[in-house]
Amino acid sequence: MRKIVRPLIVAMVAIPTLITSCSKPEVSDEVAALRQTQVDLLNERVEKQKLDNALQSLLNDLQALENNAMSLENEALAAEIALQIAQSNLEAQLAADELEKYLRTQGLEQAAELLGQYTSTLGKAAATQGDIIEKEAMIAEMQQLIGADNPEGEGFVSFALASEIIQRDLDEMNATLVAQEAALAILEGVEADPSSAQTEIAQLWGQVQGLENDQAALMVDIVKAQQDADAAWDALNDAEDLIDDYDAEVSDIAGAEQDIADKEDEIAAKEDEIATLEIDLVDANTALATAQAALDNATTALAPYLTQISAAESALTAAQNAEYVAQIDYNIVLNDFNNGNATQAELDAAQADLDAAIAATNDAQTALNDAENDAAGPQNTYDAALFVRNAAQAAVDGTNDDIVDANDDLADLQAELIQLQETLGDEEADVTNLQAAYDNAVASLVTLEDAAEAAQDIINGLWVQYDANDEMIGNLWDVLDVLEGQLDGINEAINDLRDDIEDTEIAIEQKAKMLDDNTISETEWNAEIAHLGEELVNLQAEYDAYMALAAGYLAAYNDALASQDAS
Repeated sequence: MRKIVRPLIVAMVAIPTLITSCSKPEVSDEVAALRQTQVDLLNERVEKQKLDNALQSLLNDLQALENNAMSLENEALAAEIALQIAQSNLEAQLAADELEKYLRTQGLEQAAELLGQYTSTLGKAAATQGDIIEKEAMIAEMQQLIGADNPEGEGFVSFALASEIIQRDLDEMNATLVAQEAALAILEGVEADPSSAQTEIAQLWGQVQGLENDQAALMVDIVKAQQDADAAWDALNDAEDLIDDYDAEVSDIAGAEQDIADKEDEIAAKEDEIATLEIDLVDANTALATAQAALDNATTALAPYLTQISAAESALTAAQNAEYVAQIDYNIVLNDFNNGNATQAELDAAQADLDAAIAATNDAQTALNDAENDAAGPQNTYDAALFVRNAAQAAVDGTNDDIVDANDDLADLQAELIQLQETLGDEEADVTNLQAAYDNAVASLVTLEDAAEAAQDIINGLWVQYDANDEMIGNLWDVLDVLEGQLDGINEAINDLRDDIEDTEIAIEQKAKMLDDNTISETEWNAEIAHLGEELVNLQAEYDAYMALAAGYLAAYNDALASQDAS
């Protein structure tokens, strides 16, 4: 049987902000993730249920205390308020019971009964919601181990981490078993002697009060232990962070040294490139000088031919001009002849002059053609020499440009080298500054780890006791429900408890078997996750049913009050 927290929503209101990290951090990512899941579980455990509350006025004082605790910076005062909140749990239940009694004194028996049913059902829903949160957290923890690092190298998951989860579940089951057996013993005693019911009720209220006081004191101890654990883990984290920083600086130095070596290689390669370019420039200038000499020789050789061509061109021009004049003269004589103003002899003389001029032009053209043909060889030699000289000049200019660019690149590389050397100097200085602290951190690491583990063990132990008390309180409330209900259903309650005890014992035995061989198989682990998933589905259905039932009781309660007002 699950624990039933009969108070409305008050059972776990206590100061969520004061226990925001009830789980230790770890060096391993996987362990850190598991611890964070535990943190989430504990945080949700203390603020797990924010259900619609028809009796909000009964909780206003508690909410005010919680709000004060959330805003406090003074740890001592915060712990005091934690005590007040935890102690108020039973007081809220008593207030709800007083309201029921008041309704009965006013003749509102139906409303009182409905109110009791509503608050009891709402409490069961709250307890079920807490079970849902715990199941979800445990499933998440178990799933996180799948595929994570397994230092032992055996089994499907790390046995060290898996056993932690399983053992925590075993501890809770054992606490449940103790609470169930205690509740069964009380009910069996009353069943045997019904007259002892009222005495047992009084004793149960005393037990509940004592356990509530124990819970209040435990919460204060948990807050204080968490502060101590936080300090221990902070010290360990600081040491680990310092070691990480030192290692990072050492790694940076190695990287900087490699960068410097690479940069020096680049500089050497660039210097080699410049030296090669300078040799290429000497060769290019030599080639240019040779090409220029060849061009000069070709120019000298071509000059006479060019002179001859020029003379031939001048002679051709003179002949063409003479032909032009002869043609004009002939045209004039021909015109005069046609008009009877010139003789045939004059026309024949003009024709002879024109023919001589045309022959002279043709001779001049032939002479020019011959001169150009004679110059073709020397001209080709000149053109080739000019092409070679221009190419040689381009090579010299290009090599000079490459040398300028390479020297610019070299200057940039040298500047980058200086920057890298400065960076290396800074990083070496950082390592020097960290050295003493690093040596101390390395020397104290094991001690700090032991201290943090010890502090966490204290917290875990306190939570085990707190959960055990919570189980006991829940079962005592169940017993009180039966005893205060005029023993209605006591036989059914006893049988249910016996069945629950048997189920719990079987579950404990099965769970313990997983730890027997110090290894966890894939089949075992996945089967356990699947089993928890089935339980989660059932719990969610149960929670939904409780909430629907509570809503029905609340509506009926309000209707009963409305009917009374109308009458």
